Amino acid sequence: MEIHKGSHDLSRRALVYTMKGMSLREFIEMKLGIVLESFDLAEILLEHQTIAQSIADTLSKTDEKILPLFKEYLEVGYYPYYFEYNNKYQFTMALEQNIHTTIESDLLAIYPSLTGNSIKKLKSLLKVISASVPFTPDMKKLKNIIGIGDERTLKNYLKYLEDP
Repeated sequence: MEIHKGSHDLSRRALVYTMKGMSLREFIEMKLGIVLESFDLAEILLEHQTIAQSIADTLSKTDEKILPLFKEYLEVGYYPYYFEYNNKYQFTMALEQNIHTTIESDLLAIYPSLTGNSIKKLKSLLKVISASVPFTPDMKKLKNIIGIGDERTLKNYLKYLEDP
C-alpha cells in the first residue's frame, strides 16, 4: 500500500501489479491437475452447450462433477494460496488473519489518523458487506448499522477497504 501511494523510494524501483483471483477454470486446473481450454465471451455465447459438454466429459474422467467444484470455488477458490493448506479450516484461519493484519496494521500504517474505534467500524463495515452478497450500498442504512455519524466518513472507510 505504501508503494502504491508512492511515499517510499521503492515506488520508483518496484514493479507493482494487481494480482487477480483465480477463475473457476484456473481453480479446477490447479485442484485436479488437468488443463481446460480457455474461451472468450463470444465463443461461450455461441458454443455454450458444446463447451459445457466438453468440460463435463473432461471432469467425468476424474470422477468429479462441476457443481461440487463450483460450490468449493465459491467458498475458497478465488484465492490461489488455498492449495497451500491441508484443509478449509486452516485456509479460513489464514484468510481471516490476513484480513485482520491488513485492517489493523497495514491500514493503520497508511492512514495514521485512524483510531481503535475507526478500526472496529472498518471491521464491522467489512462484515456487513461480506454478509450482503451481492452488495448494493445503502449509505443511510450502513451509517446506522455501523454507527457512523456522517456519510463522508463512511465513504472514506469504503475507500480504505477498496484501495489496493
